[in-house]
Formats: sequence, structure tokens, C-alpha cells
Amino acid sequence: MDLRVCGGLFDLEAKRQRLRELQERLNQPDVWRSTEASRLSREYKEVMELLDEFERLEREVQDIVELSELMGEDESLKHEVDKLVVGETA
Repeated sequence: MDLRVCGGLFDLEAKRQRLRELQERLNQPDVWRSTEASRLSREYKEVMELLDEFERLEREVQDIVELSELMGEDESLKHEVDKLVVGETA
């Protein structure tokens, strides 16, 4: 799914690339002797959390899609899908 049309927030490949850059910089010993370390660590954590959350949501959407496809006319599965959808938006 290409979410770049939604703006920079959803440009996941750019976020992954930034995470790699931050990780590379944080792995360099000299960074810890500078004032830059705190800022880089904070940014790394923020980008990691954003990517983790997006991937979690992506898995949940996929689960809902798969359940929807399986449910057909089965009322018990329909109830499960409704619980997932309502639970995720509440």
C-alpha cells in the first residue's frame, strides 16, 4: 500500500531509511560525547514507535479483511468482525 499521497507522515520507506540512519549514527562511539546523542536517541525512539504502531495497525486491518472474507453469511463470524472493528475505533 503506497501511503505517500497522505504526506510525509505515512512515507514508511522514508521513515525506515531515517531509522537506519539514526541507528548507524547512534552506533558511532563519538556521538555519545556530544550533545547530539540525546536528540538522536529521542528521534530514534519516536520513529521506531511510529513504525511499530503502523505495522500493528496494518496487521489488525489484514486480520479484519481476512475475517470479513471468511465470514460470508456466518453470523458468529460477523459478530467477531464487528467486535474487532468497534474495539479498534473505541
